[in-house]
Amino acid sequence: MGTLNAISKLASIVSNSLNNAYSNSINYSNSSNYKSTTSTNITTSKPSITKQKQVCSFCHGTGQNPRKEYPAEFGLGHSYKETPCAMCGGFENHYHKTCPICAGKRYK
Repeated sequence: MGTLNAISKLASIVSNSLNNAYSNSINYSNSSNYKSTTSTNITTSKPSITKQKQVCSFCHGTGQNPRKEYPAEFGLGHSYKETPCAMCGGFENHYHKTCPICAGKRYK
């Protein structure tokens, strides 16, 4: 029974010291270097952090690899299309794979 009382007292001491350390770390109003322009009410909720999406620098937001890939032609030579490629404007028969950097998501 004496061991349980000792553990209980130790837990109480640790809890109190952690509470004091926390309250001292968020008490900015006593600091002379801190000038508050907002109210001094301190909340324990986490600040909302919004992560901005950056456009992929390799594909420039297209989601496709800008390098051309050519199908097997089996010695027949290059074939050409009448309409230009929407990605690069080329007329030869080719395709573009998914961007290897952003995996087609268009942002990092």
